[in-house]
This record gives sequence, C-alpha cells and structure tokens, in this order.
Amino acid sequence: FANETGMNSCTICPAGAYCGSTGLEDPLDCPLGYFAAEPGSTTCESCPVATYNDKVGSVGCESCVPAGSALPGSWTSLHRLEGVEEWVPI
Repeated sequence: FANETGMNSCTICPAGAYCGSTGLEDPLDCPLGYFAAEPGSTTCESCPVATYNDKVGSVGCESCVPAGSALPGSWTSLHRLEGVEEWVPI
C-alpha cells in the first residue's frame, strides 16, 4: 500500500491486515473470525475449527473451551474415598 504522495515504493501490509489488490492507500484489517499472522499478507485466513477471534485485525485465533472443561493452570477438587478433599492442578 502507499498512503503518502511521492512514495518510491509500496509499504508491506502489517500482520492482522491484508493488501489483496493493487492501488491501495491503506491496508485492510482482517474481519472477525479471520487473521493474518505474517506481514505482507494478500488474504486473511479463517480461524480453524475449535478456534475463534473477536477482534478486527487479528494476528491469530484463540482456542474454544468446551462447556464443563477448564483451561490449563486451573484447579479442581479431587474427592478421595476417605472423604478428604484435596485441590489439585488440572
């Protein structure tokens, strides 16, 4: 893209945006659910299955957490047969 007059070369699109056609004044941000991880992208990739992003101009996607599960680093209660409750990392 070239967003100033008199430029002697084009600027590479930043990560999170794409430049899919010639003659752009500004890069286009990737829409929700899409991302561009590397600078210089000509298209945005859709988030893979079980991932999402909720921000325009994303450079990646976040993992979905199924209902009833926990993220790594979470803690849960472990019940032993003796009735003693102990907290353990997941």
